[in-house]
Amino acid sequence: QKPTDDGALEEALAEAQKVAAGASQVGLRERQLAYGQARKLMRRRGIRTEDYARICSNLGTTNLELEYREKAAKCYAEALVVFEECGGHDSERANCAVNLARAQRELGDVDGAESSLKLALKIHGEHLDTSHAYYLKILRSLSVLYRSVGRVEDCKPLAEEELRVHRYVASLAGGR
Repeated sequence: QKPTDDGALEEALAEAQKVAAGASQVGLRERQLAYGQARKLMRRRGIRTEDYARICSNLGTTNLELEYREKAAKCYAEALVVFEECGGHDSERANCAVNLARAQRELGDVDGAESSLKLALKIHGEHLDTSHAYYLKILRSLSVLYRSVGRVEDCKPLAEEELRVHRYVASLAGGR
């Protein structure tokens, strides 16, 4: 690689980190540009690290906010693959799967959204805490998805799981 590529890569990563740190003070287009530039440079260099996955995920979120749903879905899907390749960071993987589901649902891809939400539930079930509020949010999101397409019967096991989690959490709190 050219020596300038290293400097450009470091500069792009620094810019992406700066954007992430002050995301609320930077416009969406600037965020999209910074994350896109960092992603492009890392991809060109063949860098597939957790930082790369985070940049893809952040770019996905920015694209979703800009209503570029297809671009968002592609970024989230890529981030999921890289997080899986790198191992670990299950909470980020689960969050990425939920965000992918949102993009897929907005694109009308109900099967894809269902699959992504089920992946997030699986990640929580195998690697994270199923008594966490975010797990309940994922259960509710899947239930809302099912209701939106008339699959009310598929909501029953989700409601039962939600009840199980609530009972477990209540038992930890001494039944309060």
